[in-house]
Amino acid sequence: KKALLLNVGSSLTSFIGLYIALSVSTQTIAQEWISAVTAGLFLYIGLADM
Repeated sequence: KKALLLNVGSSLTSFIGLYIALSVSTQTIAQEWISAVTAGLFLYIGLADM
């Protein structure tokens, strides 16, 4: 039961992030920052286990 609640909470944060990203995606500078942060996070996740 606790795992289910944590999973739902995690899913809700992704939707909140989606709506925030869509609202600022009309600005070009925001798109560049979002892309840079996303790429950095993927690199960190990929290289953290090495």
